[in-house]
Amino acid sequence: MVKLSNRQKQVLSLLADGLTDDEIGLRLGISPRTARAHVEALKRKLGVARRREIPSAFHRITGMDPFEGET
Repeated sequence: MVKLSNRQKQVLSLLADGLTDDEIGLRLGISPRTARAHVEALKRKLGVARRREIPSAFHRITGMDPFEGET
């Protein structure tokens, strides 16, 4: 099972909605660089190379809906 922090769950949900790093940063009150770091951590944890693969990989691995993250 993949263990995500609360912030990573928030980023995952916003990423699944199609937001960019800049938009994720604005929504969460963090810098785009920090948002990008969370995206990179998600890619590593889920074993994918591209950010667009994150939501489907999360669903495939956990069976959970990536849109249900906390925002």
